[in-house]
Amino acid sequence: MGTRGPEGPAGPAGPIADHLLWMDATGKLVDNSFVGFQPTSFVMKVIDTSGVFFSMNPLNGAAQLETYNSSALTRFYLAPGCVGPAYVSINTAPNVAFRYDGRVVAMPIDVEVALTVGSFAGSGCTATNTTGTFVRVTALEALPTIAPPVIGVGPFHVERM
Repeated sequence: MGTRGPEGPAGPAGPIADHLLWMDATGKLVDNSFVGFQPTSFVMKVIDTSGVFFSMNPLNGAAQLETYNSSALTRFYLAPGCVGPAYVSINTAPNVAFRYDGRVVAMPIDVEVALTVGSFAGSGCTATNTTGTFVRVTALEALPTIAPPVIGVGPFHVERM
């Protein structure tokens, strides 16, 4: 065998792996989108340039976000007597967008989470030993407001590639 010749130009890109993808009304792939499934429909998720996931309405492309109104959330405290910083129960994962008091926000991956509280405020202060996931109210209030991604013209549909 002789010596090896110079390397040739790169070939064309191969096909996209066989999986489900979101397409817009014109048949264009929705960038950074993911397909999920719930009992009667597909779920559209889109990740923005900062790594935040958004749930999107596949009919019109608008964000569909879990909504929390701080005035309707029970205030929890780490110690008995309802003293110290207030916490609320938020069941949304870090890096997933949600609405908090009308603003679109996402908790960072290093959000401080309390797992046990000692009291809660309702029509008074009640002692408790409750476990769950509790986030400090001041941390939620300090989250920056973010904008949902613009994904194009709906309705959107799923295709198998």
